[in-house]
Amino acid sequence: INTAVNLTTYTMVKEALVASKLLGEEGTVVHLASALASAGAGCAVTHPLDVMRTRLYMQPKDASGRGKLYSGLLDCVTKVARKEGFRGFYKGFQAHFMRIGPHLVLTFFMLE
Repeated sequence: INTAVNLTTYTMVKEALVASKLLGEEGTVVHLASALASAGAGCAVTHPLDVMRTRLYMQPKDASGRGKLYSGLLDCVTKVARKEGFRGFYKGFQAHFMRIGPHLVLTFFMLE
């Protein structure tokens, strides 16, 4: 999912910026902006899934190995939404973006 979002977003943003000449001709600034937009989109799509996976994995378990907090993915999503609202799905988003952003900037610079 993440790679598809990153590649699609990068290409669409780059084409839109080049066509609009908003940041000038195609070059370093356009590639930087496109890569950062791609990182933001990828994080926005995948981060909630990462949060749910982490919560399920890290929850305390009973003697039989079942989770004490969540019975499964849907239960986890429901409880997070009720207790923490929309923001609960994006806890740690900034750290995720700060890790992925530079990675994608370098990746797309090398690609171009």
